[in-house]
Amino acid sequence: MTTIDTTLFSPAAIPLSPARTTVLVVVAPLETVFNHLANVENLPRWAGDFCESIWLGREHWTALTALGELFVVIEADAAAEEIVFCLGWNAAEFRRLSMTFSRCLEGTCLRFALAASADATEARLFRALEAELPKLVTQLSATARWSDR
Repeated sequence: MTTIDTTLFSPAAIPLSPARTTVLVVVAPLETVFNHLANVENLPRWAGDFCESIWLGREHWTALTALGELFVVIEADAAAEEIVFCLGWNAAEFRRLSMTFSRCLEGTCLRFALAASADATEARLFRALEAELPKLVTQLSATARWSDR
């Protein structure tokens, strides 16, 4: 099993901008990884330090997170192999964070990207979710390979 240096994923180690892409290889079928992340109720399971709990309100899912209460919408497009996490402190101002997936020899290649045009709020949300990715590796694969670009 490969050791993951989690210091790379501490929020203090990640600049607020510019663009950033984290690539993760999960040793599990793409469908398994995609479906696990696409299910909003799994957010506290793989991102427990970020998201303590999640519940369905009148119009949106709401999460109790390390950054306060956030509205959460997950847009999952299996055909495009993309999941967009829409997060916001109010339902009118969501920030969109994209994960894309592809098959690779080892299992599933997951790419989590922060756009160069991201504002400080989007970067803060990105850092919080990115710091949780090692847990996803532990849950869904026996070994993993990390690559930062």
